[in-house]
Amino acid sequence: MLPSKTETGNETETQETPVTSSRGLAALFVVGGLIGLIAAVVLLVEKMTLAANPDYIPSCNVNPVLSCGSVMATPQAAAFGVPNPIIGVAGFAIVAAIGVGLFAGGRYTAWYWAPFRSVSRSRSSSCTG
Repeated sequence: MLPSKTETGNETETQETPVTSSRGLAALFVVGGLIGLIAAVVLLVEKMTLAANPDYIPSCNVNPVLSCGSVMATPQAAAFGVPNPIIGVAGFAIVAAIGVGLFAGGRYTAWYWAPFRSVSRSRSSSCTG
């Protein structure tokens, strides 16, 4: 949503209008954030257990093709030295907290939603392209 302009006397003030959302979006954020948070915590526990015991077989190893244990041991399983499940715990907790804020009646400005819009646009373009 673009900033709205109001005129007071000889000058024009620019105010950013808060963006409102529906209860459905709030529910999506809360449910999606909690599901992702639970999955990230489970993966974090699995990764820590695998680091302590290299012979451990994670519960996410479905078969030789679908195996998360072998992926956890690769360099791609961390971003700048931080394990991906830790990033997931932080990210999904933020998403769930935003959903709770929306349920509580929170109204966020347009700049606040910019990261969500950019992620959703990149996801939709990668899925259709």
